[in-house]
Amino acid sequence: MSNKNLAVEGVRGLAALAVILSHSALTFWPYLHGDVDELRSGFERWVFDSPFGFFYSGAGAVSVFFVLSGFVLGRSVLGQTGLVRSLPGMVVRRYFRLMLPILATCLLAWAVFAFVLPQVDRQALGEWIRLFGSFDFSLTSALRQGTVETILWGASDYNWALWTMRVEFFGSLLVYGLAALLVYWSRPGWLLPVAALACLWLVPGGDGMYYALFVFGIWLAASEWTVDSRVVAALLLLAGLYLVGYHEESRSYRFIEQHLALTWRGESMSNYDLANALGGMLIVWAALKSPWLGQCLSGRAMAWLGRLSFSAYLLHMLVLATVAPAVFNALRPELSYTGAALLSLLASLLAIYLCSLPYARWVDETSIHVSRKAGRLVWRR
Repeated sequence: MSNKNLAVEGVRGLAALAVILSHSALTFWPYLHGDVDELRSGFERWVFDSPFGFFYSGAGAVSVFFVLSGFVLGRSVLGQTGLVRSLPGMVVRRYFRLMLPILATCLLAWAVFAFVLPQVDRQALGEWIRLFGSFDFSLTSALRQGTVETILWGASDYNWALWTMRVEFFGSLLVYGLAALLVYWSRPGWLLPVAALACLWLVPGGDGMYYALFVFGIWLAASEWTVDSRVVAALLLLAGLYLVGYHEESRSYRFIEQHLALTWRGESMSNYDLANALGGMLIVWAALKSPWLGQCLSGRAMAWLGRLSFSAYLLHMLVLATVAPAVFNALRPELSYTGAALLSLLASLLAIYLCSLPYARWVDETSIHVSRKAGRLVWRR
């Protein structure tokens, strides 16, 4: 399957922006994530109780990322000839594709921790961002995490957003393995549902749900049907957006919290995790399978946002820890807390995407070329 779904870039770009806004909320308005002791204004209470939490739903965005990865990787390998023989090269290629940008951001974080953060006053902001970088860092450990520990064990000391990279790597391997099995499985229609249930049953902790999202993504890739009704597509999208905005204490979700109590393998399931996973599935389903929504998400601006999404995802923590407090401290004497925070957020977004331009060109794109060469070397052997 070589036809490219252009809406993927738009969805990926918006999901990355949601992660940035999620971490910005933790930086300026912790109440928006349920920290009741940090309420600063009625505006925060209104946003928290509204059904618009999808704007800053980092958990929902992560679910979207995992479904998208299953979809994109699935379309790239499904039906590929010689897939089994190519698997070693594909694994190496994926490792280098993720590892090189991760290594670059870990080294950059070490430099920021060592030379910039000591000069930045973060005391007026949320505890979450004040704690960033407060550990025994070193160049050696940055190299170690950037090359091995982040991808294989989920280490994220140098960039808290990197916890997803372990799931991303092993989820990619799951997609490759399932695509290879689909060639030989006598009943391919049964394989993916069984694989999703196996992820939920066998993988400990909450990671099983994440890997099941990759399976859903490859299922979308293998399915050729479309959602032609605009009404159905809009309902799927709205339901997904509503679910990813879930917060247990929010008035907009109180009914669900009071009446939904599912269990799995004898343990209570988190409504928050379930809502974000299901919401991410519905959003990607609607966006990629509806020609109408796909066209809305395939414009030039969406493509630009998607092209910078991985770089922005990797860099935004460093900007929020440096640019955001510097701008906030400069504005706070003249403005209210909310005014200074909003302008600091805008300045941070501008800085994140400006920094993402050279990072995407020199780091992200370079990793694509290097990973291809590494994969070809292994395949030839």
